[in-house]
Amino acid sequence: MHPCLQVPELVDMIFRSFDELDSAPSITALARLARTCRLFSEPALDILWSRLPSIGPLLRLFPEEKWTNEYDAGGSCTVRLLGEPDDEEWPKFLRHAARLRVLGHLNTEFRPPLILAHTLAFTYLEIRRPVEWLFPNLRCVEWQFDPDFDASSILALCMMLSPRVEDVMVMRTTSLPRWAAADLLDELRKFALSHTNLQHLQVHCTKLTHPTPLVSDVIKGNRGIRTLEVWHHLTEPLSRETWLEIARLPRLEKTIVLADDFLGSEEEQQQLLKLSEPLFPSLRHVTVQARDVATFCRYLDCIHSSFMEGIALIITEAPTNEEVKTLFTKLTKHRSHASLRYLSFNSAFACPRDDDSYIITADTLRLLLSFRDLKSCHVAFHCSARPDDAFLSDAATAWGKTLALFDIGTGWRRRSTQPPAVTLMGLIAFASRCSRLAQLGVEFNPNVADFQEAYDAGERPCLHTFSHISRFCTGTSLLGGLEEPQIITLAGILSDLFPMLDDLVSLWDREEDMLIDEDSDDEDEREDWRKVKSLTKRMATIRMQERMWASLRGEQDIIMAGEELLT
Repeated sequence: MHPCLQVPELVDMIFRSFDELDSAPSITALARLARTCRLFSEPALDILWSRLPSIGPLLRLFPEEKWTNEYDAGGSCTVRLLGEPDDEEWPKFLRHAARLRVLGHLNTEFRPPLILAHTLAFTYLEIRRPVEWLFPNLRCVEWQFDPDFDASSILALCMMLSPRVEDVMVMRTTSLPRWAAADLLDELRKFALSHTNLQHLQVHCTKLTHPTPLVSDVIKGNRGIRTLEVWHHLTEPLSRETWLEIARLPRLEKTIVLADDFLGSEEEQQQLLKLSEPLFPSLRHVTVQARDVATFCRYLDCIHSSFMEGIALIITEAPTNEEVKTLFTKLTKHRSHASLRYLSFNSAFACPRDDDSYIITADTLRLLLSFRDLKSCHVAFHCSARPDDAFLSDAATAWGKTLALFDIGTGWRRRSTQPPAVTLMGLIAFASRCSRLAQLGVEFNPNVADFQEAYDAGERPCLHTFSHISRFCTGTSLLGGLEEPQIITLAGILSDLFPMLDDLVSLWDREEDMLIDEDSDDEDEREDWRKVKSLTKRMATIRMQERMWASLRGEQDIIMAGEELLT
């Protein structure tokens, strides 16, 4: 035992190690320990109740006649409070509510089915609440507007913004009425003015108007804030003085920047470059909106942080290949080049049709290979991208041990004038070499001629090329009228290669509305990809069972070999 630690402190440390595992067995173990003895009960309960997806589990602490459960098709449960609790029914709720530290489920690791709370519950709790703060030790709050119960939804946020909260996340919503947006702004301003320990504020609400007072109030009292993300109505941007205040925050690690507003006129840009004080000195993750690549490059010169980890760029117009080359070259020369791990590029509008200057070539993409240990690479400009087998091979060599997400040009539907340069063989080699890859998106040529003979003979050349990919997006890859045997072979290859696949996505089989400048639906491609998806899913289940049988046979062989040695 450490001489400076007492038994309760050691027990608390041990139990918190269970919580860090974040798995069902560890939660079960904590629940059992809570029932073992008094010494274990309180610290185990502190951890079990410290993080909740909603206050739904807390509502169940009231007498059963006060609440009811409503289940959805996915098995998640919504707890509805039937009336305000009586005075004698509060103590148990308050005792466990005081343990709550993190509240929310949209941006956390809670596994479904979830226990959620009906929004009206906050109205009933407010009527006769016996204390000023129901959740006095809450640190992290996640809130989303409920359009069906708007007044209760705003009330819920007010009740959650307790004195110790240091992390607030307002999730994106398109249904926020003007009065609710104004109330939201008022509540956040009051909270910001009365707190000096705010660490993270994320407000993802495009209907938020007049954001400058809120951001100024946050900065005024929270110079040590680390995350400040405020999506707002673009017609009422932040003032340039506010942008400069954000840039001077000494500990700011994550933010959103509208580059055109931040830079201002050419004269103001020159003044920025002459400033003696560093701008964005601690920045690690930034989302940038810019009119074009040149504007972003000028903004990049203003970032003095040398340890940025992630950049997400959204530009208005789709860039040409030369502009993308300029962008990638600029990033490779930035002082944060060695630390960048997450790259995402997107555009709001599409490129002109029939203009080859907008095709992003493999040579341009190859500039990204200079980034070491990349974990996420997402190139989603609304123009064609043409990676090839050689680029995928080099990418696997550079990032094979770290890459978790790789998506090149699969988010926008327009037929290419040329067939994809990535073959099925190149795709298999790339996926099998990236051991941590979970999400893959790339257009490829689904020609199975090189594999057809082997599969017809009962062989499976991809059987041992196992990967952990759970989502595969094929973009606008065309099956081009493959015959039934070839579709079956393709599904067999994908099921061998991706046995853990949950989602196979083709842009020809997409439920969302068509984006501007996209090509219209193709019913033949839609039906063929649905066949591939269905067959792949069924075959993957069989493949997984076959692997389990092989594993069991291997264990039995080891046991039999051991028995022979003993005899």
